Amino acid sequence: MTPDRVILTITQLDTPEAALPAGVLRVIDTDVDGLVEAASACVREYVLGDRCDRLLGGVGRTFAVVDPPPSGFVALINKPTGLLFLATWPWGHPERLLQQLGITT
Repeated sequence: MTPDRVILTITQLDTPEAALPAGVLRVIDTDVDGLVEAASACVREYVLGDRCDRLLGGVGRTFAVVDPPPSGFVALINKPTGLLFLATWPWGHPERLLQQLGITT
């Protein structure tokens, strides 16, 4: 994977608010320029109504990165839906975050 590549993983967390069964919903291999659009497409697919509009704004602000983060990953957890949006660059190691969320890889 080249440095401008990003893996976007959408996961339904096991929460009382969850509308879908817990687990990975989608894994998308994209680049930095396509990150917001890929995340937005998943929001439109999995989230309905007013909540969708609010989450689209959050996804846009979170994933509109100018420079990749030093950590190698960016995560957005939407509490009302229980969805985790995780963007990982080649050098990113979000294992500790995933462990804290109870997600095994």
